Amino acid sequence: MEDELKKLLMADKKAYAKFMAKCPTLSEQRLWEVIRHDGIFTKQEVLFGYIVDFYCAKVSLAIEVDGSVHADQIARDKRRDGTFAVTASRS
Repeated sequence: MEDELKKLLMADKKAYAKFMAKCPTLSEQRLWEVIRHDGIFTKQEVLFGYIVDFYCAKVSLAIEVDGSVHADQIARDKRRDGTFAVTASRS
């Protein structure tokens, strides 16, 4: 049952990430215009249970563009950063 719940939650996160990729913030749009041409970054990837704005799998680099939405989730962002640090990713 727990594995099924995890699969469902990840499917929902992937669907939400896909939706968010279609509705980027202005800051995300501007950064994407700079990094998209290399073809190594992807937008709104689910990584270790978190949705990151941009991700480069080749060098395990996650980029999070912290805007106003992050003002209300400082503790969550710290947990995310800790998770990425433990897994040798950078946020």
